[in-house]
Amino acid sequence: MKKMKSLYALLLILSLGISSCTISAHYITTDKPLPEETLAADVKIYAGDIDREYEVIGSMTLDAQGDASVASRYLKKRAARLGADAVIFVEVNKLNSYTIRTGISGVVIKFINE
Repeated sequence: MKKMKSLYALLLILSLGISSCTISAHYITTDKPLPEETLAADVKIYAGDIDREYEVIGSMTLDAQGDASVASRYLKKRAARLGADAVIFVEVNKLNSYTIRTGISGVVIKFINE
């Protein structure tokens, strides 16, 4: 019986640890060196295309515990590490899970100075 309680405690700890992490992936599509890191607070999020010249850095997707605003914050933080000014064509998806999880993806871009 004591072994079963220990096993249940271990499974609970593992499931809480796994469910609280954010999983992300990005694919760099440019041959150029990445721009300098930007501030996450300055990264803009757009649902579609924008009327401004830009270069595509790559695409990014992530799965975060929380709602769309939490996932958006993580997306901005990860995009800023790649030197992004914005993320376009952003899509948000609610994931079926026993925890509140949200998927978000988009195209990471750098504005071309005019």
